[in-house]
Amino acid sequence: ISTKVVAPADTLYDRKITWLYSSREGLNMIYQHLYKERGSLCVTVSPMTCFVALYPIVQNGHSIVFVDIDETTLNMDVDKLLVSNHIDVVQVIHLAGNPMPMDRVQKWAKKNNVVVVEDCAQALGAIYDNKPVGTFGDYAVYSAVKNLYTPMGGILISKEVLPLINTMPTSKMIDIIINR
Repeated sequence: ISTKVVAPADTLYDRKITWLYSSREGLNMIYQHLYKERGSLCVTVSPMTCFVALYPIVQNGHSIVFVDIDETTLNMDVDKLLVSNHIDVVQVIHLAGNPMPMDRVQKWAKKNNVVVVEDCAQALGAIYDNKPVGTFGDYAVYSAVKNLYTPMGGILISKEVLPLINTMPTSKMIDIIINR
């Protein structure tokens, strides 16, 4: 009997994978990486989300423009997104594992030179057009906390390796959780 140790994959559909302590940390890394100067980005996002998904935008001083939700899917209303102007980044939230129509989002984003960030915190395993969500946009984040019920854990997927930022050390986060 032989055993083989297999390391976790470091790529997915030619994207780089960074393992983090939270999806919020991944969003923060994205927004720090993208801005030319503090507060220079206009980010559109669905109002149907938790504050944690918005905090990295606010923390980096960027502007938020909410796009109303589709009453059927509870995701961002794509028809209303498509008429949005002066947007630098769209943060697509695949709410409750329900994928956004990424073909329409990508076509609009490419035409308008908009960066697409996929928030897949609630969508681990969700598929759109035979591909996993998180592989369509320029960046994506997943949450282990919301999907695997762990005390911490997040995944950042990007086309390039992003520089790690100065965040709360994992040991401090563990101490906060345990001694709460």
